[in-house]
Amino acid sequence: MKKTLLGFGATLVCSFLTVAPAHSGSVVEYYNATLDHYFNTSYGPEIQALDSGVQKGWARTGLSFQTFDAGSSMYATSSPVCRFYGNPAVGLDSHFYSASLKECEDVKKKFATEWLLESEDLFRVHPVDSNTGTCPTGTKAVYRLWNNRPDVNHRYTTEAAVVDTMLAKGYVLEGNGNPLRPVAFCAADIAAPPPPAGAPVCTITKSTQFPVVGTPVTLTANCTGSPTSYAWINCPGTGRTCAVNATVPGTVNYAIVATNAVATSAQASISLNWQNPASAAPVCQISASTTTPQLGAPLVLTSNCSQAPASYQWMGCSALLIDVCNLLSECSSTSSTCRPIATQAGSAHYALRAINNMGTSPKVGITVEWGGSATQPPPPVDNRPVCSIYASSLTPAVNTTLTLTAACTGSPATYAWNGCSGSTTNCGCSATSNTCTTTEATAVSRTYSVSGANSSGVGSPAGIPVSWQQPPTAPPTCTLTANTSTPYVGGSVTLTASCTQSPQSWQWSVPTCSSSSPTCQASSAAVGPASYTVGATNSIGAGTPSQPLSVTWTTPPAGGADYCGAYNDVIEVALPWGGTVDTKDIGGMRPSTIIVGRFTVPAGASVAGTGQVRFVEYIDGQAMRQMTVSSSKCDFRGFAPGVASPVDPTSTNFPMAWSNDINPFVVYGASTAARLQPGRTYYFNLRNVNWVNGAGSCSTGTCNGRFQVATP
Repeated sequence: MKKTLLGFGATLVCSFLTVAPAHSGSVVEYYNATLDHYFNTSYGPEIQALDSGVQKGWARTGLSFQTFDAGSSMYATSSPVCRFYGNPAVGLDSHFYSASLKECEDVKKKFATEWLLESEDLFRVHPVDSNTGTCPTGTKAVYRLWNNRPDVNHRYTTEAAVVDTMLAKGYVLEGNGNPLRPVAFCAADIAAPPPPAGAPVCTITKSTQFPVVGTPVTLTANCTGSPTSYAWINCPGTGRTCAVNATVPGTVNYAIVATNAVATSAQASISLNWQNPASAAPVCQISASTTTPQLGAPLVLTSNCSQAPASYQWMGCSALLIDVCNLLSECSSTSSTCRPIATQAGSAHYALRAINNMGTSPKVGITVEWGGSATQPPPPVDNRPVCSIYASSLTPAVNTTLTLTAACTGSPATYAWNGCSGSTTNCGCSATSNTCTTTEATAVSRTYSVSGANSSGVGSPAGIPVSWQQPPTAPPTCTLTANTSTPYVGGSVTLTASCTQSPQSWQWSVPTCSSSSPTCQASSAAVGPASYTVGATNSIGAGTPSQPLSVTWTTPPAGGADYCGAYNDVIEVALPWGGTVDTKDIGGMRPSTIIVGRFTVPAGASVAGTGQVRFVEYIDGQAMRQMTVSSSKCDFRGFAPGVASPVDPTSTNFPMAWSNDINPFVVYGASTAARLQPGRTYYFNLRNVNWVNGAGSCSTGTCNGRFQVATP
């Protein structure tokens, strides 16, 4: 049996998706900063639409919780979760979840108009003990927080820190058990399932090892599986690269998930340690909590450095040859303190170098005299090494030497290095050294990894992606292209630079364009020709600007353009203000039919609220639809399979809004992307196309449905 799920469309308000009940796996959380709303879903098409940017304004928070599937032993005692959608007609625009059968029934009976049932069995969780607020073994608490505002919205989380943060913002906890900490329901206390074979596997690289406050850093996703869309977390990008910046120093986490035709990847993360700009390399001093430590007792080394170091190299050196040093695996490169471990009495010399964006400090050191017995207590039961790996460069030139360094806890006795070219054992490196050198003769991307082993066993490998580059031999040479030679005034044109010799930055003739991107969005308020150029810079120097590229800015057609000449089967119909139209009554919708719904907003109509034009599948075979709203007929400009389609509020270059679904819909009103004006005519363009692959989606003779027009 399938259920009808009222999901979301262009602004996450309400569409109709036919889905199988009880989706299992990760329930992913999203946030819309404009609405200040949260949304959770485990439904694949919803996740893909949100991650790809089809649904504008939503970004992953990086949080999720897990549910049980039908093959789990916990499934038999689980409870279904119902989901309701707040009706925009009564001022709502949000979703509500409950695992309480009584609460689900109460909402259906008491708030049938305000809250529309989407599913009675969306996913499976366990109910909380209504008296004690405790969760069954193998589960953990999910808290429900109400925003306590007229625009009702709830946040669902398993994180205690998130609960505290939201309570401080005025949210109210709802649920059962302890009134001070009620619980809504209980999610699976298990790790997220791995993506299926063929899903992208991603790592993230950064454009600099030393992020500086106020200076953009480019993050690049390196993914297998040819992703068709990227969803960044805590970063505003929508493609493979994303530029981030910071206003204050500190560590910030960023992440990405990528989607291809198979599935969505696991989340890949990276942390940037933002530092204030330094005017010089650090100068350090080092002190010890005692110069006569005892074996088995703690020794704390503390650095005192100028110029805000971004990383630290803590080293243990020979007491006789203090210039012979190795990195201390037990000390973190991000900490200004170090707790070295000694296994024998006698003199030991410790040293430190600190690094910032201006360079590396001179090495400083201190000698201590370890005393006491050499007999050490046995290590913990699981003291397997946990390693980090660092590379001397993330973009080394071919035929140069790359140094890899492992920093591990648990004092590894041996190291296993992997990822090098050929079949050389251990990358040709010493199994007893925490450093490894390698090289490449050709430009190639590799991920190097290391794992440490001690008496407790072998630790998990740590990896780092490195992209070997051909060294530039000259400054870059660029050519420039545009996505259109006749953009409309008030719209935009996308300029793309294609450059040789590995450019590192771009110099656009458009002042508003970023030097860190090879693409640029240009606009104009005046009709007529305009020329654009771009230059690029690499490690050798700046190249000469490209040959000028000319475009001609034109006036948009009065009342919109007609693009229907590109299609053979077009039906135009008038959409009544507040009525319905069945396609079976206007000749039927065949697989290749384009339906153009002509929609005139009455001159005296109010558009202060929101209305909706929806196409509902109710007879014939199911088909993924694509709907746009524009001042132009048959307007599907800018569509590319599997990626977010461009929009233009004026509909001069692209449609005002898109919706891709079995039952697509577009919300219009003063506060939406489709700001329809009284007295003007617009076109709701509909076709049977699957946005994921661009293929036709109607597999039956006709795929009829019904246009429904809801007025503000």
